[in-house]
Amino acid sequence: MEFLKLVILSPDKKHVDLPVKSVVLETESGIIEIFPGHVPLITTLTYGFVFYTYQDMTGFLCVFGGVSEIFPESVLVFADSVEFPAKIDVERAKKSLDRAENRLNNGKNDPHNHLIDVMRAESAYKRAKKRIEAHEKFSSKESSK
Repeated sequence: MEFLKLVILSPDKKHVDLPVKSVVLETESGIIEIFPGHVPLITTLTYGFVFYTYQDMTGFLCVFGGVSEIFPESVLVFADSVEFPAKIDVERAKKSLDRAENRLNNGKNDPHNHLIDVMRAESAYKRAKKRIEAHEKFSSKESSK
């Protein structure tokens, strides 16, 4: 059986460094599944999930933006930030979602609202939605890695 070396990094730490059978990434252009021997590719990551299969188990985590470099024998993920679903504080995420929705709704009518504030609110909204989704779908299935 062939394996890929999967390395997932964020600015603060290395989150995963494992031999895996396959990797699924959510990219800006769609979802891709990678197996050993994949053609070389560089792709940007969206706010989404990374799934990986190793030792007959599936691991998963959330990434919030970044880049992935894919080679026939390895997948390197350079994420802006990473979170494991079981470690997400869902109440905090819901409050963040409410704040972001309020900022987006109120900002549309405010002539003094700056584009950067809207962009921050949109980013906070997407991040909070993905955290809530991750917690609801995966926190009870959390892998050991």
